[in-house]
Amino acid sequence: MDKIDARKLPLETLEHIRRQAFVLRKQGYTWVHIAEVCGVHVGTVLKWRGVLKRTASIPSSKAGNVVAVMARGEH
Repeated sequence: MDKIDARKLPLETLEHIRRQAFVLRKQGYTWVHIAEVCGVHVGTVLKWRGVLKRTASIPSSKAGNVVAVMARGEH
């Protein structure tokens, strides 16, 4: 599967992909598998995980800045 440049996606689409990544992780999938399914580099999903751990929110925005989207168990 070709990887996408997630920075160029509309924010709504990117949020959906990120939330799906965390749903997959809760289901026990590896970060490598999640990256493949989402079509992004494994480093990208690991960055999302790092931001989530540091801020208890799902990372959001094109340039890697964080817009706090509280994780209420829906990720």
